[in-house]
Amino acid sequence: MKKPSLSRLLVWVATLLGFVTMFLPFASAVKDSHGLTYSSAYSIMFGQSETISDGSNSLGGSLGGTNAPFAIVAWFLMLLGLVVLAAYVVLDLLGKNFSFNPWILLGGSALLILAGILFFCVKKNVVMAAMGGSADSVKSFGLAFGFVGTGIFAILSGLSGVASYLCPRFLKK
Repeated sequence: MKKPSLSRLLVWVATLLGFVTMFLPFASAVKDSHGLTYSSAYSIMFGQSETISDGSNSLGGSLGGTNAPFAIVAWFLMLLGLVVLAAYVVLDLLGKNFSFNPWILLGGSALLILAGILFFCVKKNVVMAAMGGSADSVKSFGLAFGFVGTGIFAILSGLSGVASYLCPRFLKK
């Protein structure tokens, strides 16, 4: 096995961050102006209906039951970027050096960065899906860590992949 270089370590960090990013949508997805959080990002993305509560008391009503297609697109781009990065790591560990390996790395990183940016742009789509299609509620609700954290970690994962590509080009001895 080759000695781990900075570039190799960065691509492993990118892949690890990508795997962590897949678990972040289990966190709360929507918060209101009073600080109450609602549902997980996965349940809003895929349209699971849930009862609204403040943690101990049921407040009545239920969350949407419709999905958020824009958030699903962002999630699938994130999943595809992670699969591409994982494929790059497997090729690297097997010692397969194809001429298109850098394009695999940059493509997976670009997909993760794009997905991270899209996770910040889903507010209207997510709030309307969670609150049953009410456009008036978009102003009083915001995205919680389920989407914001996922976006941040996806962008960090993609940037780590880009850094692993650029590292040997700028740090030549």
